Order: sequence, then C-alpha cells, then structure tokens
Amino acid sequence: MTCSNEKKNYTSWMAVPKKRTSRSKKKIRKTFWKKRGYWTALKAYSLAQSISTGNSKSFFV
Repeated sequence: MTCSNEKKNYTSWMAVPKKRTSRSKKKIRKTFWKKRGYWTALKAYSLAQSISTGNSKSFFV
C-alpha cells in the first residue's frame, strides 16, 4: 500500500546546466549534428544505389 502524501523527487537525478550555452556554441553543435545525419544518409543512398545496379563490392546479396 502506498501513501498519497509521498512525493518522488526526480530533480536530483537530472542533469542541470550551470551556465547558459552561447549562440555560437549552440549553432556549431547543431550544424555538426545535422551534417552527421547528412553523411549517414549519403552513405545509405550510395549503398542502396550500388546494390540496385549490382556493382556492390562490400555488400553481398
């Protein structure tokens, strides 16, 4: 049986930033995150293209 008066304190487990992140640092991280996704998508497209044409040397079907 649980008591309804008990409150769970989750704030002690969560990470809280000490200082505000500057715009430039935020923009750099965001750009890096987007570019990483772009390169991953490009590799996936390249692999799919090579499989569909039958010129794949690294992936066996």
